[in-house]
Amino acid sequence: MMDVTDRNYNFSAGPAAVPLSVLRTVQSELLCYPGAGASILEISHRSPDFSAILEEVELAGMENRRVETLSGGQRQRTAIARALMQDADVILADEPVSALDPELAEDALELMVECVARRNVTLLVNLHQPDLAARFASRFIGLANGRLVYDGPPSGFTEKDAELVYRGKPSEKQTGDSRQDDRLAQDLEAADRRPGLHLVGD
Repeated sequence: MMDVTDRNYNFSAGPAAVPLSVLRTVQSELLCYPGAGASILEISHRSPDFSAILEEVELAGMENRRVETLSGGQRQRTAIARALMQDADVILADEPVSALDPELAEDALELMVECVARRNVTLLVNLHQPDLAARFASRFIGLANGRLVYDGPPSGFTEKDAELVYRGKPSEKQTGDSRQDDRLAQDLEAADRRPGLHLVGD
């Protein structure tokens, strides 16, 4: 999951309900380092300040709680702590709040943004909630069927852009209106011709 050369880190919706404590779950992330054949006990002598990171993600005092006893929001904060342990230059988060209710999802994204801002690193998040993303993102990238259909500020992301991103190549099954499908297909082709936008992989 982690590209050690580029110092990238990828996590999704949070750690599974593993039979480990919060502290051990976070510490175990250091085993991803190259040549890390060490045990968790050996790692603890050369690791970052676990207590400071757990406090940063609002899990102070919960070091010995088992992950399977945590709430969804607490598990997500455990995942954020694991990501921070890697000291990566880029953190990739794939649907990190999909299992959370709206209020907890907003809290988790706010925490992620604050943590990466303090470290001056890049956070790339894959979301299907543009309204939520717009509250925290500085840049939107929209893809549809391998096409880059939007790249710009959240304020410029229109309903038409959203329709292209979330519907992609339309089908008769989706709309039942071939004329509407044709218009959407034309819009996708027009997106390819926007300055600075190209087919992914070109």
